[in-house]
Amino acid sequence: MARIVVLSRRSVIHPRGGGACRYVHEIFRRLTDSHSITVLSSGGGGLRNKSVQEIDGIEYRHFPEPFHRIFLPARYLAKFAGKTDLLIDNSDVGMPWLTPLYTRIPRITIVHQLVREIFYQELPRPLSDIGFFAEPLMYRLYSRSRVVAVSQSTARELMEFGIPKSNVEVVSPGCTLPSHPRTTLKERSPNTVACVTRLMKYKGVQLAFMAFRRIVRESPEARLVIAGSGPYQTEGTFPGREIQSFTMRPDYSLRIPMIGLSLEMWCAFSLTTTCGSDSPRTRGNGQATIRGISQQIRFAT
Repeated sequence: MARIVVLSRRSVIHPRGGGACRYVHEIFRRLTDSHSITVLSSGGGGLRNKSVQEIDGIEYRHFPEPFHRIFLPARYLAKFAGKTDLLIDNSDVGMPWLTPLYTRIPRITIVHQLVREIFYQELPRPLSDIGFFAEPLMYRLYSRSRVVAVSQSTARELMEFGIPKSNVEVVSPGCTLPSHPRTTLKERSPNTVACVTRLMKYKGVQLAFMAFRRIVRESPEARLVIAGSGPYQTEGTFPGREIQSFTMRPDYSLRIPMIGLSLEMWCAFSLTTTCGSDSPRTRGNGQATIRGISQQIRFAT
């Protein structure tokens, strides 16, 4: 039985965990019968009393969130390096763990998406310039590593960064189909559009509002359902004066219900035949897109 250790920024039950956490969990929970799987991650502030937790046969080791990015490699070397047969470098939240610098054991790096222009959306200059030009240099450390990319576009960008084609494999994300009956297309509203996303600036949720303004001009009965959670979930915190004024207008606000994280995807998919996916950099390979396709949803990115 191989001992597999995963380095991850967030666990699958982290309040801000997203598709990257779910991607890793869905793969490795299917390997627990033949391998020992341990995920080293942050579980969020609500898991301080659950430092060790088993979920679907995977052992999660939850560490304090402050400075997790800095301390996790040291924690791995101190307690887990000697008990690892395969190390998984899970580059959730934008960047990998630089494992070629401190370990020589067999390892696989998972790259969900590259940051690139998102640096300029999230950081001021010159920090954004530094990040943009440093990212290709960082991935050159992985030129001799086995790398899994979640999409063809990410694989091509990694090759442009200097990782040999023979070292890159594409493993697209999937999901477990729901157990409840699928809502037929005839039962769904043709005037409802759903947007399933993390409510963050770089995910582009503000673009859904801007597009919806044009839709209602042609279809006055249209509704936009926002499903997800994040910094922009609180009323009035959406970026840009134009969007804030748009969401506060009584005639429009009634057409934009917001579904919390607990109901998130399936509720939105049961209402609509069309859905907008998040983050242009994922190239339509996010968990929301995969789950929506399983429900016969048309997607616009």
